[in-house]
Amino acid sequence: MNIKKMNLTKNQLLYYSGKLISNLGTQLYYFVLSIYVLSVTGSALSYAFTLSLGIIITLIFGPVSAVICDKVNKKVIMVAADFLNAFILFLFFILSVISGEFTLYNVYISVILINIIGTFFDTASESGKIEIADKSQMLEVNSACKVIDSFTRIISPILAAGIYTAAGINSFLLIDGISFFISALFGIFIRFNSYQAENKEIHIVKDWMEGIKYINRQDGIKAVIILFLAFNVIFSLEMSVLLPYLVLNYFVLSSSQYAVIETCTALGLLGGAFLINGLLKKAHIKKIIKKIIYCLIVILASFLLTVQLKHQINGILLVMILSVGMFLYGNTVSCLEIPLQTLVQCKVEQKFLARVLLTIILCVKIFNPVVLIIGGYLLDVLSPAIIIVIGIILLSGVWLALAKMKGEFE
Repeated sequence: MNIKKMNLTKNQLLYYSGKLISNLGTQLYYFVLSIYVLSVTGSALSYAFTLSLGIIITLIFGPVSAVICDKVNKKVIMVAADFLNAFILFLFFILSVISGEFTLYNVYISVILINIIGTFFDTASESGKIEIADKSQMLEVNSACKVIDSFTRIISPILAAGIYTAAGINSFLLIDGISFFISALFGIFIRFNSYQAENKEIHIVKDWMEGIKYINRQDGIKAVIILFLAFNVIFSLEMSVLLPYLVLNYFVLSSSQYAVIETCTALGLLGGAFLINGLLKKAHIKKIIKKIIYCLIVILASFLLTVQLKHQINGILLVMILSVGMFLYGNTVSCLEIPLQTLVQCKVEQKFLARVLLTIILCVKIFNPVVLIIGGYLLDVLSPAIIIVIGIILLSGVWLALAKMKGEFE
């Protein structure tokens, strides 16, 4: 028994190490490419196009990756994806050295390829967590992965800027390629539980629709998806649209002060990942979600009060209030996402898991741009205070809907 636990711990460490390195490689790549495209073209449109490629590719290749990940060995997909990413970056490094430049054409080709590969890797990685640990350990696994995600989010811009400034784009491609190669080596030694799909024949459309039908039959899963979407709408409206406007336009704070506030958000995500394990030992997930809603309402109420007292609060105090608020917001996001994700992983039949997880991701990605556009329009015609009140009303609606749900979160 002890040996088994020791092997499992070693297995998880390999998984976490590979995920950390792979995440860093991906985050560094996208950050540096963004800087590079802006520096080469000076065009915001080119920059936006580079960012939008990721969303478009996920929408196109997401269902394909989900079906394949439900049928094929996930370890093989993850290792192959990392090796392919390494190969692509090494190839473009060689091409850039030979030609003397990393052309914009090569940038777009590499972004497309790495996004496609990343879609398969992410789907396999998320749905494969259940195969590296027991269901009883999934909360800890998801918490650890959230810590890794938050850590890479904090550290990658600093590392990327440092590497790019010191070494240039060509050397960066080489270094990033090495990171993916190392991640692949870690992946080789990860031991996945021997899950075998009953039917390994792959029919993308048919298999994807089977996943949708499965979701329709599961009231609990539908409830989780609705919750994810509801919170995503609120988060996008209040934090992705409203917060930058408040900081930069309404309160007229500096970009460096905005960076401090955003860093607090990332630190909050990190803290929430550590916090959730203790919370779930003391309370049921439904009670935790209700408490999260209370916390979010308090955060928005504090922002509302800050907006009303704009002229009575100085810049430093504003930054402190917003930083604390966003740190707590980060806490709530982690405390919400981790248990809901764990619930899905433990409740969904393994043969449908990748498709269910990908459906949630796709729903969020589809709704997100719509909410951002609507939120931007509302900010043009309404005051920030009204937008905050709308958020509070929406949260109250989610709380009432949650109170009426019975059995979905057992």
